[in-house]
Amino acid sequence: MKLGLKIANAVARLFYPSKCPLCSNAGKDVSIAPICRDCWGAIERLKGGVCRLCSKPGLHPDVTICGDCYADRPRVSSLLAYSIYDGALKEAIHLFKFSKIFRFSTPLGKLLCELPIPEADVIVPVPLTRKRLNHRGFNQSLLLADKISKHTGIKLSIDLLLKKKETDSQTLLNKDDRKKALRGAFHVAKNIKNTRVILVDDVVTTGTTINECAKTLLKAGATHVTAVVLARTVDLSYK
Repeated sequence: MKLGLKIANAVARLFYPSKCPLCSNAGKDVSIAPICRDCWGAIERLKGGVCRLCSKPGLHPDVTICGDCYADRPRVSSLLAYSIYDGALKEAIHLFKFSKIFRFSTPLGKLLCELPIPEADVIVPVPLTRKRLNHRGFNQSLLLADKISKHTGIKLSIDLLLKKKETDSQTLLNKDDRKKALRGAFHVAKNIKNTRVILVDDVVTTGTTINECAKTLLKAGATHVTAVVLARTVDLSYK
């Protein structure tokens, strides 16, 4: 086992950049290369003062729901985010999602499995349209959902929730425009009456995609939808 790890790390030194993109130190651990161990270890899990419906941090410890969620109540029962979308976690998600470094699904999946995943009947990844899936080649949310399924023993369904409507990138859209673009975009293909669902995605920004998925699942008969994501974008001034 130790010999195998040494060989794997030797391969990492040969084929991956020797410098961490965050601090320029050596990033030679094959499981997280090119990110170094120090930067990876600096990823902090969100704790205390976090909105239970959107994982917005910086709330008073006695407050469980933020003002935005009071004003526009999400459809999820809760949203669990591991950390904020910054630093090593942001870099790892980019390498995984856009550079297609699939081995990042393992360390990223381990982070998700540290969250208090509630009891549920099925785990569902946020789906891509067939066109987007063919273009990207994989659904990062499915790979993450698979890690949670194996850790918890909760069944994974890859074809329960489908995205039937092509939408442009949501990155530059505000929340209202995202709502319009995603309205009616998802479809439930199986009977889910009285089902508790874990919905998995990589990053939540406005929560619009998660909310539209949850709305669709609840309308089809699900009793609870809990969203689980790696990261939440935030205004870093809260720190």
